[in-house]
Amino acid sequence: MDLSSLPDARPLYDRALAQLVGLVDAAKPEQFDAPTPCTEWTVHDLLVHLLDVAARSAAAGSGGEPAAADGGDDSDWHAALTEAAGRVREAWADDALLDQQMQMAFGEVPGRMAVAVVASDAIVHAWDLARALDLPTGVLDPELAAFAREIGGLIAPPERRGAPVPFDPVREASPDADAYTHLAAWMGRDPEWAAA
Repeated sequence: MDLSSLPDARPLYDRALAQLVGLVDAAKPEQFDAPTPCTEWTVHDLLVHLLDVAARSAAAGSGGEPAAADGGDDSDWHAALTEAAGRVREAWADDALLDQQMQMAFGEVPGRMAVAVVASDAIVHAWDLARALDLPTGVLDPELAAFAREIGGLIAPPERRGAPVPFDPVREASPDADAYTHLAAWMGRDPEWAAA
């Protein structure tokens, strides 16, 4: 896959956010302070990051300013993520946006690349969240994992890992690991990471 052949990732981003909603619905109150495979983030921090990315994505599509991501008291991530998904859908409803240049945190790119990157972020973080919540990753959507792996090949190929690219070197996962664990290892995560 190259930049010119990128598909419309809007439906995939919508599915990725819905998948995250399903994960947080299974979380216990005490788990929001738990560590995640993203070493400096708790579950709460990771969810704030995902809301922040969604807000920035919606702002890029609508031409407005991103709303502040507020994790609140961890009482209703379902509503927060569902609302964020709705804002993203509304902001990116116009197909013409996919071929416009967008200023994102990672640079100026065509709209279709912007959506693909933020969708991939949500997809990879589903593994982080599932592991942190001690939930099975084998039930996560493998089509989304395959898409994120392809986008990862564009934005973070193995030869470009390390500063300023925020990904560690590729790691090996067990051959029988699920699609998300292979994705996480390819993106530099420790495939053996587990909740305490």
